[in-house]
Amino acid sequence: MSSDNEAMEAEERFQRLYRSLAKGRIAEGRGEAPLSLERPDREQALLDPTEAQERFGCFIDIFDEPADRKGDAFRIAIKDVFAFDGHRPSAGVPSHRFDFGLTDSPVIRVLRQAGAQIAGTTHLCPWCYLPHEENPYLPMPTHPLGEDLLIGGSSSGSAVAVAAGIVDAALGTDTGGSVRIPAALCGLYGLKPSRDRISTAGVMPLSQTNDTVGILARSPDLVAQVFDVLRGDRVEDMGFDPAASFAVPDGAFDSVAPEVVQAGTALSNRLTDLGLSRTATDALPLDELNGCASVVTGFEAARLHRESLARFPEDYKGASGERLAVALEFTAADYAQALAQRADLFEAVMERCFAGADYLVMPVSRHYALTRTAFYAGWTGGGLDLLSLNRWVNLLGLPSISIPVDVAVLPVGIQIVGRPHSDETLIELARKLAD
Repeated sequence: MSSDNEAMEAEERFQRLYRSLAKGRIAEGRGEAPLSLERPDREQALLDPTEAQERFGCFIDIFDEPADRKGDAFRIAIKDVFAFDGHRPSAGVPSHRFDFGLTDSPVIRVLRQAGAQIAGTTHLCPWCYLPHEENPYLPMPTHPLGEDLLIGGSSSGSAVAVAAGIVDAALGTDTGGSVRIPAALCGLYGLKPSRDRISTAGVMPLSQTNDTVGILARSPDLVAQVFDVLRGDRVEDMGFDPAASFAVPDGAFDSVAPEVVQAGTALSNRLTDLGLSRTATDALPLDELNGCASVVTGFEAARLHRESLARFPEDYKGASGERLAVALEFTAADYAQALAQRADLFEAVMERCFAGADYLVMPVSRHYALTRTAFYAGWTGGGLDLLSLNRWVNLLGLPSISIPVDVAVLPVGIQIVGRPHSDETLIELARKLAD
C-alpha cells in the first residue's frame, strides 16, 4: 500500500473514533446562534488603535473606523493570516511574494455581518511557526504588563491588542498553542475550539490537521459572544452539568513554577466549589504526543512551503525558516506512520485520561513571569518547550480554554481541556468560574 493510501486510511480511522467519542451531537445549521455582536459594557473606553500602536506595536495594518461607528461597535483585531476584501495576509512576512491561492475568509464576512468593527491585522512570527513573538521582519510588540515580559505566540499581536485595551476581542490561530500561550502569558482567556467548529477557509495554513481559529478576550462572556457568531454548526444537549467531573493528569504540574502549581490548585478548588467531582487519571503520554504532532505539523508545513522556500529563501529567515528546513526531511512514510499513531493516541487518551473525567486541568506554560531576556538568552530549538503542554490538544482535535488565575502579581494561565465538541460547555464552565 502506498504512503498516501496509508495516510488516508489513518485519517478515516481517526475520524470514526472522533465521532464515536464526541461529547454531544453535531447538528446541521446554526440553530439559534446570534448573528450580531453586542457592544460590551466596558469599564474603560478602548484606546485609539493608531495612538496605541506607537506604544505597543501590536498591529501590522490599522483600518479606518467609520465616523458614525466610533465607540459603538464591537471592536475586534485579527491575526494577519486572514484573506478578505482584497487583503493579502502577510503571515508575518510582509514582503513575501509567493501566491498561496487564498480565497476570502467566511469568518471575516460573518464578523462584519454581525456588526464587528475590525481595527486591524496583528503581529505574528513568520508563518505562524513559533510559540513566541520573534520576527526578523517586524519589530516585536510590547507586553502591556511589562516591557521585558514574553508575550508568546504566534498570535502575539492579537494578545497585546486585547490586553492593552485596544479591542474587545481578537482572533488568532492555534496549531500547537498559538492562542492559549499568549493568552496565558498576557492574562487573557484564550479559546482553542474543537477541530472544524470555526472555518479555517481563507486562513493562511500551517498544518491542515492541527490548525484552528481561536479567540482571545478579557472575559469568557466576550469569548462566548464571538464563538456563537463564528461557529458554523450547533451541538445538541450541551447545557452545563454541575455533576460533571474533572481530573488533573498524573504529573501534569511536575517541573513547573510554584506560582503555576498554586494557580492549578486554586482553579481545581474552584471547580469543586461549583460541584464538579475530582477523579484520578493516568499521566498523558506527552513524549509520544509531542513527537507525533511534530511530524504531522512539520510534514504538512513543509509540503505547503516547499516551493516557496526554494524560490524565495529570503522569506524564511530566523527560527521559523530553520524549523521548516528541518521539516523538509520528513517523508510521506513518516507522515502516514504519524497519522496512524495519532489515531492510537487518541483512543488511548480518551480511554485512560478521559475515562472518568469530562475535563482535564493542565498548565499552559511551565513558567511564571517569563522575561524575553531570560527566554532568548537560554532558548534552544526555537523555544519549543512552550509547545510541550499544548500541541497534544490540537493533534487530538480537542477544545481547550486558557483561564487567567490570580495567585501572584501576574495572572497564571491554566487550561481546561474538554472532550470533542464540548466547546459550549467549556465556555460556560469558564463563565461559571468567573462569576
